[in-house]
Amino acid sequence: MVSNSLVTQAMFQSGRAGYVCKPKTKLALGFLLLLTIAVSAQVVDHDGVIVKFTHPQLDAAIAQTKNENTRLEGLHELIRMAGPRLYEGSMIGGDPDPEIFKMEGDAARAVWACWNVATVGKALDSPVHSVRLWAVLSFETRSEYKDAWQPLVPKLIKLLSDPDSGFRQCAVDKLWFYPEGRRAIAEHAPLETDPDVLLRIARSGHSPNFYRSLARLLSSSDLKVREDALSFIYFNLWNKATASMWRVGFNREVYERVRMLSNSSSPQEKESALKALSQLELLKREADSEGQK
Repeated sequence: MVSNSLVTQAMFQSGRAGYVCKPKTKLALGFLLLLTIAVSAQVVDHDGVIVKFTHPQLDAAIAQTKNENTRLEGLHELIRMAGPRLYEGSMIGGDPDPEIFKMEGDAARAVWACWNVATVGKALDSPVHSVRLWAVLSFETRSEYKDAWQPLVPKLIKLLSDPDSGFRQCAVDKLWFYPEGRRAIAEHAPLETDPDVLLRIARSGHSPNFYRSLARLLSSSDLKVREDALSFIYFNLWNKATASMWRVGFNREVYERVRMLSNSSSPQEKESALKALSQLELLKREADSEGQK
């Protein structure tokens, strides 16, 4: 599973809803999000970055992508060879080995050379984490290309049920650009239990819909769901790097539910609630102060 805190930080620090990952675009946000998700999953999927490789190995992987039957296998190897350079931003430094750094760039370019509707469609069905993730984040959302990509939207909708919340967040951001996707998001929202995903669905930390969703999580009979919501509130408000549009606003119902949970019989839940409450108290004072002006 993806580390929610890592993904949350990457999302919040971006300060942008509905990020569009255009192919061959080197943006810091793409790197941050991909690295946090991919690194978390590599231990589970044995899908790690290939630190050292040779020219013949690179050439062999590229050759695999030329064959329709082995394209995904070659794509997988190239993604592993490219590592962070596949989604690099301005913060990426050069590899200590200039030759490896150059080959990583060659691998990244070879990956993007495979980018088209057919390949992304197959990659969305891949059981390999890094391949499927590349497919989601490279999914086209620009209006002039939507007709060609529309047939793949149902595959993206399926990811709303993925057990990995990081995939669900990425899928939400892409689906917003398609009418069918927006309807699917609306149907999925009442079932979603991850506050980060719900924030992406609401598109704002000040949305009444998000407040209702957060109150629902805090009222859940599932202890883990409640604790995740409490941790989310605390880190969202504690982290000063949280962009204003993603920062949770003050809501009386949310505040009261957290206050109730601060009396929980579960020591861990009580601790989480008290931490969240400490941040909400600061927010409440700010809101009260604004109301007196």
